[in-house]
Amino acid sequence: MALAKKPKSQGPGLLLLVVALVVVAVAGARFFGFVPGRDGGGRPPGDGPRVVEEGPSGGAGVLPRPQQMTEVLIYHTHTTENYSPKATHATDGAGDVAAVGRALVEELEKQGVNSVHLLTVHDLPQWGGAAQNARTSVAEALERNSGVRIVLDIHRDAIADPPAESGYASAVIDGEEVAKLLLIVGTGNNPRVDANIRFAERLKDRLEQLAPGITRGVRVLPRETNGDLHDHHVTVYVGDYRDTTPEEAARAMRWLATAVAELLREDG
Repeated sequence: MALAKKPKSQGPGLLLLVVALVVVAVAGARFFGFVPGRDGGGRPPGDGPRVVEEGPSGGAGVLPRPQQMTEVLIYHTHTTENYSPKATHATDGAGDVAAVGRALVEELEKQGVNSVHLLTVHDLPQWGGAAQNARTSVAEALERNSGVRIVLDIHRDAIADPPAESGYASAVIDGEEVAKLLLIVGTGNNPRVDANIRFAERLKDRLEQLAPGITRGVRVLPRETNGDLHDHHVTVYVGDYRDTTPEEAARAMRWLATAVAELLREDG
């Protein structure tokens, strides 16, 4: 009743109060990430995969909402690797293998799985420092991205004495030539080797169920592969330098992504 009887001259004061409250509300929404027309991670709807691609600067993106937490971390210890007919390694940045990683990111997105793709070049300027450089990148990424359940180091193979015939590192799946996948677990300085092997075997079995003949099995080698950083870490060799095209390697990522997504859903 009292408010209804106030003189009209006081009306602007009430209007200013309402405007001030709106401004405060909008500012608060932006501060907490609730921006009109965007999802909780500040990303416009429909603008592609929710992916953090981290380059040499190592900058991290905004973490997704709890129901969209990053589940897969993809990186390349040997980021400069190429496929024939290019030189075996790029000399000025990432090689073909980085594009294979990107194909995996896109296929995971189709499966509803969010991922982080590290694009840091670890094997330049010195090849010998690649494993330690990658270790630093992965450890930092795991700290920045909570909820990572699988870590994949994507390579391509370089078989020293390949068979004379072609097709030793590729297979025909659903009428398409795709690269075969070799899963590697390193035992060196790795207290998690048993967990790594169990995961690699599960992944291989699921891949073979989905696409018989797509893998070259699981190989356990006496080397350091940074598998101690995560129970579900595996190194994946996608095809071979001489026998595989980048297109065949990218096609194989459809099957790898499907297998990964099924295992994630299976584990809840």
